[in-house]
Amino acid sequence: MKGNSKLKKALLEATRRRLSSSSKEASLSTSSSAAGDSSVDHLPVPLLILGTKYDEFQNLDPEVKKQIVRYLRAVAVHHGGSLIFTSTKSETLMKRVYGALDGLAFDRMMGGGSSAEEGSSGVGGGGGGKPTISTNPSKPVILPFGYNSFSRIGVPSGLAEVEADFRALFPQVSLEQQYVSSFGGDDPRTDSNFSEPEIDKMLEYKYMLIGGTGGGDALK
Repeated sequence: MKGNSKLKKALLEATRRRLSSSSKEASLSTSSSAAGDSSVDHLPVPLLILGTKYDEFQNLDPEVKKQIVRYLRAVAVHHGGSLIFTSTKSETLMKRVYGALDGLAFDRMMGGGSSAEEGSSGVGGGGGGKPTISTNPSKPVILPFGYNSFSRIGVPSGLAEVEADFRALFPQVSLEQQYVSSFGGDDPRTDSNFSEPEIDKMLEYKYMLIGGTGGGDALK
């Protein structure tokens, strides 16, 4: 995209339209992204963040729900995205997702910038009415493009601050650590539970070519 100024300009304009709203904060956020503000990094394509399994999420501790919603809202602001909580066990919540996807597919974005807080009629996008907006962690969250801002979340310094709080509450575990804790530390390449003769032969051959270790008899 660096060598195509027309494409870059078109994508930037599409992002501005997508995030445009009656909210001065959202407009400033979009301008900041264009100016290279490190606190935001709006994607040139639409980002829809889906919080699935809401039927399980609703039973979590209130403080845990609050911090998860806070973090996801911050991620949505940083990248200029929309956020919807849903569950396959709720027809109403799934309709919200279908409506959002329909809007993205046919360029009928969920509108942003409504002054309504929660419970407005309609999902938004193509219907002409105000979009549904919910920021309450005790309810299914739905935030259209352009509604969110760091000031609305209560975060003065951007995503990094929220991420630090999130990691403190939810220590991150690497995939390797997770595998060790779940399967006792066996390397999946040598674990008989994951034996795939054809794949093992190809892997052993690859190790032979690069002169690495980890193949050999353990993979047979």
